[in-house]
Amino acid sequence: MLIENVISFGNTNGLKLWGSGVTVVNSLIVDSRDQISPTGRVTLGVGVNLRAGSTTITNSTIVDNGSEVEVKATYGAALYVENSIVARKSSTGKLYTAL
Repeated sequence: MLIENVISFGNTNGLKLWGSGVTVVNSLIVDSRDQISPTGRVTLGVGVNLRAGSTTITNSTIVDNGSEVEVKATYGAALYVENSIVARKSSTGKLYTAL
């Protein structure tokens, strides 16, 4: 499956993926937000949430997502990030990068 030229802004999970052979190209995942239910349950915002299978992310930007988790891969899932930016600014303005 090819996911191309996607802009994901302000969702709880920027991209939530499962399955083998998923490819994300030329995409922007930014500002995923924590979600609080009326009962107070919190679902943390994650830029890319890989639940199972294998995914390749190429030429994409994943930045400043809610729970400070830009990319989350479940145990046993395979994630490959190529030629992409994975970063966030802290509350003090300092830039952190994962690569």
